[in-house]
Amino acid sequence: MDRTLCLSLLFFTAAVAAETGGAEPNLTSGGLLWSTAAEESDLAPPPDDGGFSSLDGMLQWAISHSDPGKLKESAEAQQRLPPSELYKRQFEIKEIMEKMKMPSDAELMRIAISDLNNVSTSLEDRHRALQELLELVESIDNANGRCIL
Repeated sequence: MDRTLCLSLLFFTAAVAAETGGAEPNLTSGGLLWSTAAEESDLAPPPDDGGFSSLDGMLQWAISHSDPGKLKESAEAQQRLPPSELYKRQFEIKEIMEKMKMPSDAELMRIAISDLNNVSTSLEDRHRALQELLELVESIDNANGRCIL
């Protein structure tokens, strides 16, 4: 049965392709649209990824476009730093990471709930907190509903 269905679908697709003139581009919504790219790798990457498929790809590009001598010199300079300077830099990096850190959804929910429980909070602030809590809970509800689909 499955084999018959696959063959029927194949013949139907071939018939539609023959009717529309093969690989002729069809810009209407009534027919097939043939890709003009030879392979998937010929397609342009989406504009939001910066042209790199992964962080590893970005790292490889950066390494290949760097001067090995300068990289080695910089690494040696970092290794010669005294331990106190290294700890200072680690602390600075941790501070920057904490400043850049976005609160998790759970933390945002806790903040919204504490705003709702605070009796001195104005009605507008409570409404805002309730709206934020609703938005955060909707994503959980949607994720739970996907198992059913």
